[in-house]
Amino acid sequence: MYNTWKIENGYLVYSCGCKFKVIKERPNHFPLIKSGNPFKDWNYECEATKMILGDGNTIGVFQLESNLGSYWTKRLKPESTAHMAALAAILRPSCLEARREDGVNTTELYCRFKNGEEIAAPLVMEIGYLLEDNFYQMLYQEDAMNIAREIAGFDGNQCNTLIKGIGKKKADIIAGIKKEFLDGCAKVGKVSEEKAKLIFENIEVSQRYGFNKSHAICYGTTALITAFAKCHFPEYFYAAYLEGANDKQKPLEERNKLISDAKFFDIKITRPEISKGKKWFYSPERNSILFGLNSIKGVGDAIVVKLKKFYKENNDSWLKLLVRCLYMINSRAAENIIKGGVIDNGMTRTRQLHELQTLYKITAKGQIDFIVNNCDK
Repeated sequence: MYNTWKIENGYLVYSCGCKFKVIKERPNHFPLIKSGNPFKDWNYECEATKMILGDGNTIGVFQLESNLGSYWTKRLKPESTAHMAALAAILRPSCLEARREDGVNTTELYCRFKNGEEIAAPLVMEIGYLLEDNFYQMLYQEDAMNIAREIAGFDGNQCNTLIKGIGKKKADIIAGIKKEFLDGCAKVGKVSEEKAKLIFENIEVSQRYGFNKSHAICYGTTALITAFAKCHFPEYFYAAYLEGANDKQKPLEERNKLISDAKFFDIKITRPEISKGKKWFYSPERNSILFGLNSIKGVGDAIVVKLKKFYKENNDSWLKLLVRCLYMINSRAAENIIKGGVIDNGMTRTRQLHELQTLYKITAKGQIDFIVNNCDK
């Protein structure tokens, strides 16, 4: 666990120092906190959030869920919004493919320099002042544009042509803009021809899949917010992400990954329950999340409404539920409802399925009508 909390003087106070105004305390449940945006005045320097990122615990963290994202987050150990923005950029192919003479890529170099494992030094001293904030690494499109302005005298149109030509890998545009760049460097006179060629080669490699800084800041800040939410509101974090898994390309795989990760926070994902379950994932009590009924394959809103209404009105009668509800809906949905353990009536799921399948085998309409009309008796 990265964080613990207690209620003190009307505030939800965390061990990391973060706190939120409590509106209502709830026994065996997370307290209700002040409505509105909880991240408006949140602590960007939260130590628990830094710790969760530094450990590479990034399942569900925006843009960092993959093994690649987890590895480089752990390697970088970000400590600020600037580091998070840089992380969004160094995960791009441009930084992963751009390499120093010894074969070390820009991504690894940034991590080494940030963590003090190597002394940061610019590729060319004359442009060092333009890259100081990035440990002298060319991370963003704006870096290349600023360099082109300063040492080659490029205007805005030329800078745009530089980035677009390289990004789209158009050889004719690159050849033309390279000549303009080298001619511009010679005219401005800040770097030698040899250094100008070296700088252009670096720009060309680093900007093939370059990221602009505004996007990187948005990505990095969103990642930081989701990591903060995971660390401080884990039940709600996992409930929301489990619900969102339905929109993923591989929802089952995504859901299994989240359920496994939730165990680290001592959160148990329990089977869906017809009596108190909802169509979405939600947390009925601390350290517990009920599986959403809608997330059962083939079960939509209409079936959930019908199932819950029928169950409530018929005194939990299995026979009535079987004959007048499950039998009447899509067979695949009915079977998945049983397999998911939704109906907890003391019977095994195997027996429930057997009785449903036995009912399906009755083909004579008169027999079906008789069962439907007489299951009360």
